[in-house]
Amino acid sequence: MKKYSIILPIHELNEDYKVMLNNSVSSLEDFHNDVKLMIVCPSNVKEQIDGIDLGEKLEIKYNVHTDSTDFC
Repeated sequence: MKKYSIILPIHELNEDYKVMLNNSVSSLEDFHNDVKLMIVCPSNVKEQIDGIDLGEKLEIKYNVHTDSTDFC
């Protein structure tokens, strides 16, 4: 059982955000036994994330928003 959940909201995925996403995921990989990651994003960002290799160690779940919302 995982002890901690990390929630990472992403509202868009440009080149800068891709670097930050990779850095975030890689910083958690050493704690893969204790941590699960939830990425909260719109559906178009989820499609972009699917094309990125985020590794195999970390348990990642997605909460995809299909409605029109703002970042807040």
